[in-house]
Amino acid sequence: YVEGAYHFWPEDWKTGKLEKSDAVVFVRYEEYDTQYEMPAGVAKNDTKARDEITFGINFYPVPNLGLKADYQMRNDAARDDLDDLLNLGIGFTF
Repeated sequence: YVEGAYHFWPEDWKTGKLEKSDAVVFVRYEEYDTQYEMPAGVAKNDTKARDEITFGINFYPVPNLGLKADYQMRNDAARDDLDDLLNLGIGFTF
């Protein structure tokens, strides 16, 4: 996994109800194989060797609430036509 992120929310926008707000753009590369080593007699499934590129944005209207949107481009070693994904999420800490 490799991920990079950048806080880009301008200080000029941090006024009123958005005084403590923030926004982060990110990009992540993942490469994994859940069947890298298999026991003797068990065939390896190439659809389990994948790489993904994800990019998106996190918006924090207040420090303990996050709204996230990202887009994933996925491939596997079997060359199956994997669907790209659009993910939306909400996170809250207390």
